[in-house]
Amino acid sequence: SSQKYIDFSSSLNEKLSLSYEIKNFDDEKYIKYELNLTPDDFYMFGSGFGDDEADMTPVVEKIINYEKQDLIEEKVLIPASSVKGAISHRTTYHYNLLNNRFIENGGNSDIVESIFGAKKDNDKDNSKGNILISDVYLDKTSLKDIKVFDHVSIDRFTGGAIDSALFQEKTISSKENFILEILIRKDKVYDDIALEAFENALKDITTGMLSLGGATTKGHGVFTGIVLKDGVQKWKH
Repeated sequence: SSQKYIDFSSSLNEKLSLSYEIKNFDDEKYIKYELNLTPDDFYMFGSGFGDDEADMTPVVEKIINYEKQDLIEEKVLIPASSVKGAISHRTTYHYNLLNNRFIENGGNSDIVESIFGAKKDNDKDNSKGNILISDVYLDKTSLKDIKVFDHVSIDRFTGGAIDSALFQEKTISSKENFILEILIRKDKVYDDIALEAFENALKDITTGMLSLGGATTKGHGVFTGIVLKDGVQKWKH
């Protein structure tokens, strides 16, 4: 059973593993947000690699199935790091908006450090973030759930295609909904406006105002859905 693996030490060093207690994760220390999202059309979190059909493909990953005690087939991955980057920048936008900080009156693009942490030139001023976002794994889609887009660069003088400028990207066209889980520590001091700005950023995802993934300038990565905070619905679109 999977409990057998939970009980295993996480360290290969026997002496080290006996020095630390395995602690269960305490959900009560976190504010829990859940985004139940459904794609509008196409989306793609890029792998950075191509295949025999396209120059750019979605990222997929094999994960361990502890019941079968084996690796399972590749699943489509929605990386937490990509989602975090989009949310942090949109949170900054809303933070400046709520504080009436615009370019003409001193607005800037500082990340909201109390939530996302900070990397300063001076190492002693660095701070760790207080947010945890889960990776999402979807069942690998079949060929009918894949859409390949063909792109070509146009010669501005002739109006025709530039030689060797054809480019293909493979996107996910599945309408499968998924749940994105986000945790924020409760025992930290936050600027009230920062938390409001963060929640506004989540709302933007569920209303299609904030796209996720790659090729968003082409209309990809638009989602709609529901935001839950500690199990209570906050927004629905």
